[in-house]
Amino acid sequence: MAHRNDIAIYAPFAFAFYEDQATYGDRVAKGGGGAELQTRLMAEALARKGLRVAHIVYRGERRAQLPVSSLQLIERKPWPGRGFPGKLLEALRVWRSLADADARLYLFRGGGAHVIIGAAFCVLHRRRLVFSASNDLDFIFDRPDRNRWGQALYRAALRRSQRVVV
Repeated sequence: MAHRNDIAIYAPFAFAFYEDQATYGDRVAKGGGGAELQTRLMAEALARKGLRVAHIVYRGERRAQLPVSSLQLIERKPWPGRGFPGKLLEALRVWRSLADADARLYLFRGGGAHVIIGAAFCVLHRRRLVFSASNDLDFIFDRPDRNRWGQALYRAALRRSQRVVV
């Protein structure tokens, strides 16, 4: 089965590095940090090598021109908020963005519920999954701010990954 893209990178806050006012020198673009900048640079480098790359990001305000034609932005809707309805809607938005990217391989940068959703998507659609850690906290599994059920699902998602990049 042919896919539209070779790789999709899920890093929604990287949208800041696709804005007209974004800079990469001394100043980090508003809304993004080092992990997001790394995904932007990686997406560009992979596209320059000839891969079809989809970068899943939040919608931005003023989009700059993409430097490589084989790089595509998949803009997803913003985080809907807290509570069960917000979490359910967020899961649907993550899933929809993964489907819109239609890639052979999905790379997730940083830990969280999006990795659980991504692993489920990859299993169901027989796609490859790569997890790229952005912080030591991505591997601390007994955190008091996370429930045991969510941590168990997150660990299962990490085991589903073809590669874990640290």
